[in-house]
Amino acid sequence: MSIFGDRLREILRLRNVTQKALAKELELNYKSVNSYVNGIFNPSLETLARISIFLNISADYLIGLTPEPRPLQEIEDPYLADVLMIRRSYVSMTDDQRKAIIDLVSSIVQK
Repeated sequence: MSIFGDRLREILRLRNVTQKALAKELELNYKSVNSYVNGIFNPSLETLARISIFLNISADYLIGLTPEPRPLQEIEDPYLADVLMIRRSYVSMTDDQRKAIIDLVSSIVQK
């Protein structure tokens, strides 16, 4: 195992995000994500940044430079939890469900 793989696995568990959902969200191959989690390969810097942003976790923590996980931004944002929940849910939706959400939001914003 690797520090990165162990920590990625733990953050995915804590965020209730599957490897498959992470792969889909970041447009990665599932086998690549699985190889990161299992410590076989490490992601590129670009992919590390995308993982960090999606999971809202410091890359320093993921690669073992800091002992405690911390969010990217420690700014008080009353909508952050809702936005992250919606984003995680969106990843697992079908195309029809995604279209329905987009149509709903568009109709609300246009009012």
